[in-house]
Amino acid sequence: MTYLDIAISVSNSPTQPIPGGQYYIYQLGTNFEPSGSVPSHCGSMTMGADYWGLYFSCRNYFSDGAFTVNTTLALGKTPAYSGGGYFYWSLNDGLQIGVGGPAYAVSAAIEEGVQDAEFFISTDAGRGLGASSNMGLCAWTNLNNMTSTTAPTTTCQNVDLGLTYGDPFDARQAAPPNLFTEYGPKQVYYKAGRLYFAQSTILNGNHDGIYWAEVQPQLTTKAAHSPQWVNGAIVRQAAYYDFGSSYDLYDPTLMGTDEGDITLVYNISGPTLNPSIEMTGRKATDADGTLGQGGATVRIATGTHTQTASIGNIWGYYSSCAIALNSVTRGTIWCAAQYTGSVAAPYWNTRLFSFRTE
Repeated sequence: MTYLDIAISVSNSPTQPIPGGQYYIYQLGTNFEPSGSVPSHCGSMTMGADYWGLYFSCRNYFSDGAFTVNTTLALGKTPAYSGGGYFYWSLNDGLQIGVGGPAYAVSAAIEEGVQDAEFFISTDAGRGLGASSNMGLCAWTNLNNMTSTTAPTTTCQNVDLGLTYGDPFDARQAAPPNLFTEYGPKQVYYKAGRLYFAQSTILNGNHDGIYWAEVQPQLTTKAAHSPQWVNGAIVRQAAYYDFGSSYDLYDPTLMGTDEGDITLVYNISGPTLNPSIEMTGRKATDADGTLGQGGATVRIATGTHTQTASIGNIWGYYSSCAIALNSVTRGTIWCAAQYTGSVAAPYWNTRLFSFRTE
C-alpha cells in the first residue's frame, strides 16, 4: 500500500523543522488500481489549489511500472485546516479526455479567486499517437460543499487547440546520455479567467521546443446545469517557443497576470550546454503567439556538469516551477527548478528563486 502524506502548519510561521505538533498531518491511501486487487502507486504527482480545496493528480502504476489510470484527489480546505475531520474524494476512471483513450497525464490547476470550478487539463503527449492538437479539459464544480460529505461534480470535454504537438525527444546535454524528461504539462495555472499551460514538444523532427497555450475555459449556465458543467474553451493563443536545433527546451511552467502578461520558466540544454534554467515572458500588448521579444531571456542558473544515467536518467520527476501567488505582493512567484550546478555528477541541484509579475 502506498500513501500521500500531507502536513498543514497550524500557523503561518511554524518554527518546528519537521512535521510534529505544529502541523496537522493527514495520510491518504493511493492504491487506486481499478480492481483494487493489485497494488499500485501514485507517481508523477502534481498539486493544484483554489479557495475551496487542495487537489492532487497522479499516474497510477503497477509494481512493474505499467501505467494503469490517472487519479485525481480533492481535499477540502476548511475541515483540513482546522485539524478536525476532513473529507477527500478520488476519481480514477481514466479521465477519458485524451484522443483514443485515457490521457497519459493530468494536471490540476493552481487558481486565484473564489470561482466554483477547479480545472484539470491533459494533452496526448507521451502516448505515441503522433501529431495532435488535443487538450483534455475537466472541471470539478460544487466545491462550496466540500465542507460536507458532498463530492464534487466532474465533467470533461476535448478542446482542439488548433496547433499540433508531438512526443518530445530525450533532451541532449554536453555529454551523453540524453535525458528522459517528463511528458505533458506539469504545473497548470489559472488567473483572471484564463488557463496557462506549457509542455515540451518535438520540433522540425530534430529537437525539442516548448508548446504553450492560453485558453479561456467555459462553464454552462446555472439554468442549464447546477452545479455547472464544463462547456469547452476559447483558445486565446497557442504557439511554439524555440531556440533552434542546437538546443532542447523542456519542463516548462507558464504563468499569467490579471493584465494578461505571461512568464515562462523552463530547462534548456544541448550538445554544448548542460541542463540550465531560464525564464522569459511577454506583455499583453505584444503580438499574439510571441515570447521573449528583443532577447528578453534571463538565465537563472547555468549547468556545469553532465547528468549521468546512474540515478535513472530521469529529469523533471522531482521538481518543477511551483507557483505561489499573493495579490498583496503584486504577484510574487516562487520556483524550485532543477539544473546541474556545483555538485558533481550524477546529482542535480535545485535552485530556489522568486520574481514578480506586474
